[in-house]
Amino acid sequence: MIDARLVDDWLLVRGPMGRMLHVPLESIRALTGRPRSAVRNFTIDPDGSFIEWPDLDVHLGWDQFLQAVEPAEHRKAQQRTAGFNRRYGAAIRAVREQAGILQSRIEGLTERQLRRIEKGESRATTSAIDALARAHGLDPNAYMESLAKAMR
Repeated sequence: MIDARLVDDWLLVRGPMGRMLHVPLESIRALTGRPRSAVRNFTIDPDGSFIEWPDLDVHLGWDQFLQAVEPAEHRKAQQRTAGFNRRYGAAIRAVREQAGILQSRIEGLTERQLRRIEKGESRATTSAIDALARAHGLDPNAYMESLAKAMR
C-alpha cells in the first residue's frame, strides 16, 4: 500500500513494509516542468496501488518510484523491457515470415523500421501494429492474438 506527501521538491513515498523513499521531483520525467499546482494535486487510488495526478493524466506505482531513486532497479526495468522487445520482435518476424510477407511490403513502415522492431531494437508502436495488422489482412486485435500465440 502506497502513501505519499509532497515536501518542497521531494515526494516522500511510503510503500511496502513501511519503506520510505525520498523521490526528487526532477527524477520523475512526467512531472518535470509541470505547474506546481498540478504537481501538488495528486490522489492515491483506493487500493493504495498507485498515485495519480488527474490534471496531468499521470499514474505511478511503487516500482516507478523505486526506479526513480535506485539505479539498479532502473537498470533491471530496462533489461526487462529490452528482453520483452526482443521476444516481441521475434514473434512479429515469425508471424510475418509464416504469412510469406516481405519486409518491403508493409505499407506505413520502412524496411529499416521493421528490421529494428523485429530485432527488438525499438518498440512496436500502435501505428506499427496497425500497419502490420493491415498487411496480414487482420484487425489489430486478431493480429495481437497471433503475436501472443507466437510468443508462447
